Amino acid sequence: MFRALETLSEPVIMMKERIIASVNEATLASFGYAHKDELVGQPVTILMQPTDAKAHDGYVDKYEKTGERKVIGKPRGARMPEPDASPLCRWL
Repeated sequence: MFRALETLSEPVIMMKERIIASVNEATLASFGYAHKDELVGQPVTILMQPTDAKAHDGYVDKYEKTGERKVIGKPRGARMPEPDASPLCRWL
């Protein structure tokens, strides 16, 4: 990961083809993970509640086809699971 992104206090998740490629320390702290290897290589949907995870690929497919941003780049609250599966509310 770029060193500047590693030092940010906000979570940064880099993906390639919907798979987590890299995360910074703030991501680990925010989502309750201890090690980067718990997330790297996992689908990004691991950080979503099941209902959001089911819909995610459809949202991304539509964006890739139309370029229309419904959620991308717009702040919103979302419930996300912690490693112990308890929900946690975060702003995206």
